Amino acid sequence: MNTYYINNLTFRFDEKNSPLFNNASLELKEGTIYFIQGKNGVGKSTLLSMLQGTNPPGSQLEGEIIYNGQQYIIQNNVFPQEITACVRTVVQDTTTMIVPTLTVAENIQLSQLPRFPRPERLPIDGEMPDIIKKSTINSTTIVHKLSGGQRQILAIAMMIQKPTKVLLLDEPTSALDEYNTLLVMNFLMELAQQLHLIIVIITHDKDVIDLVPIDSHIVSIDKDILGTSIITQRSV
Repeated sequence: MNTYYINNLTFRFDEKNSPLFNNASLELKEGTIYFIQGKNGVGKSTLLSMLQGTNPPGSQLEGEIIYNGQQYIIQNNVFPQEITACVRTVVQDTTTMIVPTLTVAENIQLSQLPRFPRPERLPIDGEMPDIIKKSTINSTTIVHKLSGGQRQILAIAMMIQKPTKVLLLDEPTSALDEYNTLLVMNFLMELAQQLHLIIVIITHDKDVIDLVPIDSHIVSIDKDILGTSIITQRSV
């Protein structure tokens, strides 16, 4: 089982500010779902930005990553490209990713194009990924007819059409009812197990965590008395 060890992570928004994170550590194992929890302003979204290599301009980032026994030193204020190249993010507003007037299959084909999300001509035919074939979603359905949970599943499936080791999601079930929330979480559990992904989810909903019987962890972010964000993690 491959594991990312993130050590001595220090981040500040600029050189004048105190660190948001100071010598923080995080361990991420493949096949595992991690739920990030914490109050607003503690750095949940900032942590996701660091993992995907999109830090704010002028910010300062230090630390190291060990993956597969290989050490990567964080330089130029971003995670190494060897790491971020296989990180995919499903944004909270999936309408920016999906074309509602196209079918499920056409959206999947779109995401397989080299320059996605830039528009290009779709290929005449394309093979549907097994993960969609096994789901309850009909590939010929026009997207605007899908439920909220099905659209979320489509957005996730589109993002992993490129090589993926880490999948990041920001409140993927916040606008869904109980049925569609279960639909999405079952799909994510299947991805974690079958594709051996590391899945990191920001969520405020503790009930969502209870829906995941497989190996999962809670990553809590809290501020200490100096205002520095402290990362702790535990198994569910």
